[in-house]
Amino acid sequence: MADDISAAKRSLRRELLEVRRSIASKSVIGEPTAAERSLVICERLGEVLAERFEGSPGSVRSSDAVVDHARPPLRRVLAYEAVLGEVDLGPLLDSMRAVDVEVVVPDVAADAVLPVSPEWPDVIIVPGVAFDAAGGRLGRGGGWYDRLLGDPSLRGLAVGVAFDPQLVASIPTEDHDAAVDVVVTEHAVYWGADPR
Repeated sequence: MADDISAAKRSLRRELLEVRRSIASKSVIGEPTAAERSLVICERLGEVLAERFEGSPGSVRSSDAVVDHARPPLRRVLAYEAVLGEVDLGPLLDSMRAVDVEVVVPDVAADAVLPVSPEWPDVIIVPGVAFDAAGGRLGRGGGWYDRLLGDPSLRGLAVGVAFDPQLVASIPTEDHDAAVDVVVTEHAVYWGADPR
């Protein structure tokens, strides 16, 4: 059974990595570029965070912060540096830094150590090769994010970001695979597992 799941994950990973590469290289007139799609995702994610956290940048096109003292402050975000075909978070991270949110981008090599404690981030923004609407995530296969997201001391909101074609009906999972709380694409926000 585990071999079947591993094989299904490898097959899906190959297929969706190709989809991600094609998004990155697309320059079809009339279709949005990866940069344009990334900006839309950043705006949508900014709106999600503004609904949940005080002082969050509500839009990457505005430096205004939403202030509502009934919500916890957004102080610390663990994000990632995009590689080919991943959502570029640059505009959102710049907007966060402009309102004094501390942003850390860790080294995610297989043997890398998290530069902060798992209790540190308020939000963890996670890339993926594929996601499903329930928060299932298929990564590149190194297990770094699965170890982080599976840590019982992690309290931050885990957010997966992806382009629409990376959303699949169901991600094959094994016991060590960890889900995200919410998945944000260009056209939708999917709340999966119960938010932390």
